[in-house]
Amino acid sequence: MEGKSSKELAAIVGSITGKKIRIPSRYEKRSGAEFEEEKGTFAYAFRQNILPILRLVAGGALLLGMIAFLGFTFVYRPIHAIVLYNAGYRHLEEDSYREANLFFDDAVEEWRYKNQYFRFAEGFQDKRQYSLAADKYEELLRGHISFGDEAGGQIVKLPDIKRIRGKERQALLDYAHMESDKLENFEHAEKLLAVLLNQDKYDYEALLAAGDNYLDWGEYDYERYEEARRSYATLIQQYGAKYELLFRMLRYFIRTDNYTEVTRLKEQFQANSRLEVEPDAYAELGGYLLDKNDIGDVRPILQRAMDADRTLPETHYHLARYFRRVEEPVEERKALDFAEYYFEEVRPLGKTRLKLLTDTYDRQGEADYEDGQYLTAEEYFLKARDQYEDALERRILEPESMFGRIYRNLGNLYYYIAAEFDSAFDMFSAAQENGYKSPEMHYKKGYIHYNREDYRDSLAEFHLAADLFSLNENLLFATGNALFMRSDFFAAQGYYTHLLDRLEQQRRELSVLLPDEREEDRALIERLIRVNNNLGVTLQRLSLATGDREKFSRALVHFTDSMEMFDLLGRDQETMERGSAVNLGYLNQRAMLYPVENYDLQIYRDIPLDLETLSMR
Repeated sequence: MEGKSSKELAAIVGSITGKKIRIPSRYEKRSGAEFEEEKGTFAYAFRQNILPILRLVAGGALLLGMIAFLGFTFVYRPIHAIVLYNAGYRHLEEDSYREANLFFDDAVEEWRYKNQYFRFAEGFQDKRQYSLAADKYEELLRGHISFGDEAGGQIVKLPDIKRIRGKERQALLDYAHMESDKLENFEHAEKLLAVLLNQDKYDYEALLAAGDNYLDWGEYDYERYEEARRSYATLIQQYGAKYELLFRMLRYFIRTDNYTEVTRLKEQFQANSRLEVEPDAYAELGGYLLDKNDIGDVRPILQRAMDADRTLPETHYHLARYFRRVEEPVEERKALDFAEYYFEEVRPLGKTRLKLLTDTYDRQGEADYEDGQYLTAEEYFLKARDQYEDALERRILEPESMFGRIYRNLGNLYYYIAAEFDSAFDMFSAAQENGYKSPEMHYKKGYIHYNREDYRDSLAEFHLAADLFSLNENLLFATGNALFMRSDFFAAQGYYTHLLDRLEQQRRELSVLLPDEREEDRALIERLIRVNNNLGVTLQRLSLATGDREKFSRALVHFTDSMEMFDLLGRDQETMERGSAVNLGYLNQRAMLYPVENYDLQIYRDIPLDLETLSMR
């Protein structure tokens, strides 16, 4: 076999084994000696031993490169991005907003997680950084929607996007909700929602949000209520009368003051004890019924609202109003404190909530005032005043009697407690300028003018308090005194006489006077003492001016009546001994009968502090 070629050898081996052996073409013409000779070469060794190893190493390196690339791209970068997002959010929580955004931008470069846009937007809202939250929504929507100057101030969907879905759609809804609910940028919210409604006019969530936006917008522009109604009506027609939509209609009827429809829906909801009520609507319903003096169902309605959401500030506010109505001051104060806490938690506040929080401060001050906590009462009144004046300056609120009452309350504090009458007068005047008017406040301003010896202006205020005519005894006495001090004796006589007739009628209706036992009896006697004396002095002045002797005689009679009443008041009810005090009636009568040089008859000049006090001093 030696010297045979490879082809010959293959044929021999094939005949032995019964299998055909194929020889590579490059070996067909070689002899065994030649093949043996080639096996000793480097090329053969490289081809047979080294090249397979190199191929294996190269394949392994390529595989490792691919694994490294894929690991870096789809494992490291996403994980690193999460680390950066979390670092940025920690800065957000620490109020380092610039650093938060820098980390966020770096994270987006690594890996764009859409959920993180929502996370940061909501975080910025919690920190009341609404412009930064808006940036996050707009960044997420970039490429789908054009904002601001690029669209000429409009918000438009870009033409190469057929439909906005998924996260982008939710971003539009959340953005619109923030603009409407948090910032009251109703027009901007309307434009955001229009993008979704233009692609589907029956988009349930977008149309519902549009209706809510119009409903709140109606607080500033009444015509928007009709657009809210149309939005809700379209939804009801398209999707049926869901309770969610009926609660929206309830709020619409409340705000447009449709008492009949409000009552109908209230009865429908109350009949279903298993219904999970919408707390905002039910709190508003409770407040509306209080305004209408229909308080029968107010407490259970507000309790259902509380059960649905204990953190809703309006529920606590209207509960406080209810507890005041039914005279439960302890429960009222608890409700006011809860209302304040939850209103503060949801700042910034829109027009309605700002109004209610301001009134909450004022009511807390009133509660402290009633408890004798005058320092904290003043703090609450000032807090209410400062917030109201700031809202006025920013044109969020407008003057109305609710806010005028704040100044009235401060005025009462200075009037009764501090006796700072100048400050009280300024507060009462501010109350009137802000829409609060009452006979009581006019009387107090008249009282202050009277003490300043400005009798002309005091009379003007007393006439406003009387509203042309009044039977209030304190007001009649004060007006008579002011007229006397202006030497208008005829008019003063008319007021004193009218008041005396009323007092004598009250005296006749009592079988016995018990001044030491009944405060009302003592006050009646004091009034009779003062009015008889002042009327006597007035008649004496008229007698001197007119020469009418009858008036002189009548003056002596009134002084005698004043002395008798004084004697009754001054006599010890057990021993019946007279007191040592001497009254003006006695001194004036003596001066008339036994004139003394340089002595003018005197009236009781002090007037009651207000319209209700019993004491004339």
